[in-house]
Amino acid sequence: MNQELPLVIEKENFDTHKQDELAHWHNSFELIEVVEGKFFCNVDGSEFLINKGNICIINRGRLHHIYTEDRNAFKCRKKTIIFNPDYFIKDQNIYEKYILPLLEKDAFAHIQFNIKKGIGLDINTLMKEIEALEDEKPIGYELEEYSLIYKVIRYLYLAYQSSKQTIHTAYDANVQIQRNMTSFIHEHFGSKIGLEDIAEAGQVSKSTCIRLFHKYTGKSPIDFLNSYRLQMSAEKLVATSEQITEIAYACGFGQPSYFNRLFLKEYNITPNQYRKQHARMKS
Repeated sequence: MNQELPLVIEKENFDTHKQDELAHWHNSFELIEVVEGKFFCNVDGSEFLINKGNICIINRGRLHHIYTEDRNAFKCRKKTIIFNPDYFIKDQNIYEKYILPLLEKDAFAHIQFNIKKGIGLDINTLMKEIEALEDEKPIGYELEEYSLIYKVIRYLYLAYQSSKQTIHTAYDANVQIQRNMTSFIHEHFGSKIGLEDIAEAGQVSKSTCIRLFHKYTGKSPIDFLNSYRLQMSAEKLVATSEQITEIAYACGFGQPSYFNRLFLKEYNITPNQYRKQHARMKS
């Protein structure tokens, strides 16, 4: 993340060693350009394909995850810019006029463009300019990035205005239920929890819990729980010097051997190898 500006730029390669992201949400707009290959995207339970040469913009607060169908078949690359408009637009009148309409419950969940024409071309050009400024950091580059973000928001607003007759998202109350259950996992992953606890967090039956998880995350509740535990354990392996056994217990795994087995399946290397690999990258 940029230390001077509330802006994240990511360049990711998805291959046999890259894990598909877990379903999540944030208070930012997410701009995704597919550079190579293709990606599947699930936004609020709606699944669609993003091909090379396309830009997808995901609205803030939308539950989403991006994944590849077969990492062994081809290499996939994408660039992502993530920014929260709240940090950039302080003028209340401007915010109410141009941002609030984009955030209504029935506003767009996502919009997709071709980068070679129209608004897609305009936004892609701005993304490249932002990326170049981040790489070079010339004097006063933060001011220029602010102006570029304002332009991105303008084009996003124009796209919304021109397409709101055809792109309409009916509010889905199940999304909030899913977020409640996902938040429960985020808060209690280190404890001993099971399907019944997760379903109770959403105030739904176990069968409904399973159905909603498959719809919005592509995983069963327990698979999602284990994947999140593994994600947290991977962060601890890199950021701390705790013993691997201690990390396993802290992340909710009752048996270190079970943790090692799941970690190897998820990341294709052992926890110890993962820690050493990232230690070399940091040195």
